[in-house]
Amino acid sequence: GKEMMLDEIVHVRFGDENSKLVVLTGIQINMPRPFEDMFQPLSFTMLSKNRNKPSKKSDKLNSNTTREDLFREAFGHPAPVFS
Repeated sequence: GKEMMLDEIVHVRFGDENSKLVVLTGIQINMPRPFEDMFQPLSFTMLSKNRNKPSKKSDKLNSNTTREDLFREAFGHPAPVFS
């Protein structure tokens, strides 16, 4: 699903061991006038390097990457679930 697609395109091979990557995904809803456009956030995640394991030469997320879900903290409720 969505996380598998993100795993294919994001990595944390930059900066130093303290660098983090924050990823916000969602749906942009463009509305006709006089309505305002809207953004529906679907996920809010912070990726960081694990310091315990050696880094692999791969662009894909692997066991060297920690994923922290920030959605509830940022928006006050769990991320929406769509099936």
